Amino acid sequence: MINVTLQAINLKQPNESEREALRNLFNLWHHDLAIMDSTLFPNIDDRGFYEYTATDIYFEDKFHDKLLPYFVRYNGELAGFCILSKPPYVIKQGCDWCIQEFFITGNFRRKGIGIKACEAVFSKHPGRYCLEVVDNNVKAKAFWAGLVNSVGVDVVVGNNDTVFSFMV
Repeated sequence: MINVTLQAINLKQPNESEREALRNLFNLWHHDLAIMDSTLFPNIDDRGFYEYTATDIYFEDKFHDKLLPYFVRYNGELAGFCILSKPPYVIKQGCDWCIQEFFITGNFRRKGIGIKACEAVFSKHPGRYCLEVVDNNVKAKAFWAGLVNSVGVDVVVGNNDTVFSFMV
């Protein structure tokens, strides 16, 4: 792991001209999920995108203050994204924030960038968080368990997923 400082991480909400970059990152994320479980995203369209690419919702005015997309940059390079939501778009009652989606591209993984990106998100938006991880995503479950164990966490294991709830 490299020595990643919080100062090297930049969170920025994408603007209209960056819509395609967010969609492309979603496609990379869906590719990773499809490798883990091909039933999640079984088909790609004629342009080479996985079916589910509902990124346009993050640019709609009516969701502007409830669904918050962030690009994660490390030393200026695009490294991934984080999607936050506020009530009523949370998965667990009593949460101020829900991490809907979180993705760091392969070349930036296992270097501490994801952890520092989360710290930047938590610093920017303190409160009670919840997030859900599908059980097949073993690496994501380990990442979140390791990260949130230091802050005290409620964990609920469901039929096909695990829900983490914690305060920062």
